[in-house]
This record gives sequence, C-alpha cells and structure tokens, in this order.
Amino acid sequence: MSYISSIRAKVGKERIFNPGVRAIILNQNGDVLLQLRIDTGYWCLPSGGVEIGETAFEALQREVFEETGLRVSRAEPMALYSGRQQQFEYPNGDQIQAFGMAFIVHQWSGIPRPDGEEGSELRFWPFDHLPEKIARIHIDVLNDFRRYSGKFILGGETPKPEELEGKSRVFCPAKNQRELVAAANQEYAKPDIHEFARQASIQETAKYTNIDNDYDPLIPFKPRLLETIAFAKNMKYKRLGLAFGVALADQAENVEKVLREHGFEVVSVKCKAGKIGENPIDANHKPKFAPEQSESMCNPVLQAMVLNNASTEFNILLGLGVGHDSLFLKYATSPCTVLVAQY
Repeated sequence: MSYISSIRAKVGKERIFNPGVRAIILNQNGDVLLQLRIDTGYWCLPSGGVEIGETAFEALQREVFEETGLRVSRAEPMALYSGRQQQFEYPNGDQIQAFGMAFIVHQWSGIPRPDGEEGSELRFWPFDHLPEKIARIHIDVLNDFRRYSGKFILGGETPKPEELEGKSRVFCPAKNQRELVAAANQEYAKPDIHEFARQASIQETAKYTNIDNDYDPLIPFKPRLLETIAFAKNMKYKRLGLAFGVALADQAENVEKVLREHGFEVVSVKCKAGKIGENPIDANHKPKFAPEQSESMCNPVLQAMVLNNASTEFNILLGLGVGHDSLFLKYATSPCTVLVAQY
C-alpha cells in the first residue's frame, strides 16, 4: 500500500498534504511530454507522490518509469510548489494540497508509452501549441519553465509584469521581448545545449583568481589555450579541429602539439587549403603580398568542410581574418571558439 493510500484509509477524503514530484521531459525539439489523465481528462506532466524512504529524485525516476516507461538518469530541480494554489480535488472526492518539486529532466532513455491506468495517451507538445485542457497546477510549472533562468523558484506563482522590471532600461530585451526570453530558455533546456552552456559557465568562473573578494576586480589568470583545453575535456570531446591562417602556421603547429599532449586527436587545416587562385572571387583588384608571384585565396569554406568531413567535435580558430572567420563559422557544423584573432 502506498503512503497516500495508507493515509486515506485513516482520514477518508478530507484534505491532506501530498509530497510529490513533477517531470518536465523534453525531446530534441524542445517539446514537452504530457500525459492525458484518465480520471480527470486533463493533460498533465508525469508526476506522483514521494513514498516513505525515497528521495525526491528516486521518486521522480520511479513515477516517470511507471507512467511513461522512460528511465531518467539526470534531472535538475527547478521549483518547489506549495500554498493554497496547490489545492485541488480529484473526481472521486479526495482532496489534497500538493507540496511538489518540479524537475527538468536532462537525460532520459526509452520510448514513451502510457500506463493505461493513470494515463491514456502520451504526447510531446510544442510550447506554442499546448493543449487547452491542462491541469491548473501544471500550468504554473510550464509557465515557470518558460521564464526559468537557472535560479531555483519558490512558490511557483507566475510573477506580475512589473515584478520582472527590476532595473532594466526601456529598451532592454528582457523587458520588451519576453517571448524571445522564453524561447531562449527553452533552448537552454535542451540536453545538449544545457550541458554546453553549463560547462561554459563553469569555465567562465574558473578562470578568475579573486573568488574570495567577490570577483572585484576581475582578475583572469588562465591562458586562453588552457581554458580551451579545460572546456574541451569537461565536454568529453576527443577530436578537435584547428583552422588556422598561414601567417600563424608556426603557432598552429605548437598549438596542435600541446593539444595532442593533452590527449586530443587533432585535425588541422590551413587557410590556403585547395591552392585555389583568386579568380573564383574576382580578386584582381586586391594588392598581393608578393606581386611577382601567384597567390592562392584563403578558403574558409573548404576549411570548414574538411573539419565537418572529419567529424570534429569542437573547432578552434587561429588567425583567420575578419570575414574569413565569419565564413568558417557559417559553414562549420560543430561548435567553435576563437583562440587567436588575426593580427
């Protein structure tokens, strides 16, 4: 017998506290998984009560598996819900006041399937086309997720517009383009983007020395190359791409050596790859460094394609000029960082 069932056997249908968990499960498109409840006819997040002896995360794993067949391996606490707005009554007359912890599920496996007892259907819904009949207390969770910035939420009530003003200027996008703020938050909730942003944030903090003085003033101490190496290791990247300008060929060779010494596989390609003349881009007007010699054009598009073809996981730019770096970034399919700009 479950904990709630044992309490019900003693108190009947009167209102009781119900400690529980709620799961925000997203697919690769950022759509949220909802189940259609058999008893109420409303769409809800996968959710349920915490049993005696369970942690909140263990309850989350159990409830999600029971209701959806999915296995949760990593989740982030987002909000704690309590108060009168969490009171409701089931169709059978049972009254509760929920005390619920909402989690953003970042890693899960399996194929969703309804249990046929609590839910009759499971479906991923885009946030801009959610169903009309959603359980009231779960609407709060979905609204909070739209504005979630990484700071734990207490209460779960959607703030009034004036409460979001803060010290923002009239032209602040957080004030005037809140739909974009919500869309950005949805992107950060995607597992791959969330982890990339999380590691970037960790790396940002780790490069300063004066933590005890509240980072005032900011004193960076870690060279950019070591910072890049640390980030790549934290992301568990194995194969790195190095796109470099020919003027920094010697430096590129040294960088590649350092990267290999740190255990990375490196695929490098210089800017003059392909030995293509300037004619394809009609650059006859351009002054040559050595007018008496033929000169190959910089080929950032080919550089990006070579690294794409090599399936590099993270690309490092070294000495690509303005415009050439832009073309490389446009055509590269993996995340990129700039180690050194062209001088």
